[in-house]
Amino acid sequence: MTKIFLSSYLTLLMIVDPLGSAGAYIGMTDSLDDRKRYKIAIKACIIAAMILIISASIGILALNLIKEHVIFLYFASGILIAVTACKLLIYSDKDKFININKIAYYPLCIPLLAGPACIISAILLISETSTLGEKLTVMCAIVLSEVSALIAMVMMVRFRRYIKYVSSAHLRIFSATILFGIAFHMFTKSI
Repeated sequence: MTKIFLSSYLTLLMIVDPLGSAGAYIGMTDSLDDRKRYKIAIKACIIAAMILIISASIGILALNLIKEHVIFLYFASGILIAVTACKLLIYSDKDKFININKIAYYPLCIPLLAGPACIISAILLISETSTLGEKLTVMCAIVLSEVSALIAMVMMVRFRRYIKYVSSAHLRIFSATILFGIAFHMFTKSI
């Protein structure tokens, strides 16, 4: 069970990329107060964990249904992420293109915290298990990977207080760079 847990957790942790997601999160929410930031982070991580657990629960059935369309999911996600990155660079006022009320859903939850790669990984990880205990172990790893992302986001907000000389423009450029990297990864996965 420990081997399954560590394998599942580390796989999902590398895909979720808590530090990269936290950097994008801080750049997209820099105009908000800390309380709103925390609410967005908590909401995004809970929804992402639910998406991954439901996907993992469906398991092999979902894999059989979407395996031919995975390439299109990667490509479409790459386009969405690249567009968001471009908008971060073009607009100085993020409120013009990011709906703060929906930011927990897009782009934080999907595609950053529970994108196609995470969903497919959760399905594959759960399909490799045979007992209920092993399946629950994978689900615990899913929850822990999202809790790790939440901790990274909270720490980034706290860390941001101490580096006041970093402007919003710097954070937008940093966020856009991370998003372009994720978009490039999605594009290369679709080839």
